[in-house]
Amino acid sequence: APLFIVALGINTSAKVALASTLVFFIVMSGARAGVRSTDAEWLRLSTVLGANKYQMFLKVLIPVATPAIFAALRLGLIYSLLGVVGSELISARNGLGQLIATYSATFQMEAVYAILLFLAVIAVVLNQVMSHAERRFLRWQPPVDR
Repeated sequence: APLFIVALGINTSAKVALASTLVFFIVMSGARAGVRSTDAEWLRLSTVLGANKYQMFLKVLIPVATPAIFAALRLGLIYSLLGVVGSELISARNGLGQLIATYSATFQMEAVYAILLFLAVIAVVLNQVMSHAERRFLRWQPPVDR
């Protein structure tokens, strides 16, 4: 966070850069793990059946990696929310993190807990949106009991 603040200043672009960086590395790791979990037999079979690299990517690798990508997106979404609020706590002129810092400095704990509850509600709603998108994109996959 301090690197983004030094490079981009105390504004929205630093927050967006921090959130994007957090999400990028989490999703990249998830996608890589998903692609690496591809069964070698499926790749061999698609090669034997005459699939080119583009078809192999679309028909084998993407369907195998999609559940891991969605899991990483879900995790990245929450981490980006935490990262933005954390960066606002450290240095911001406005935002929920700055409100938390202001209210905690003046011992207004009810307001701090209200903001934390609001952030928890936002996280739950974002998680539900991701869950709905995951169900929509992964219709072919059997549902998992959670």
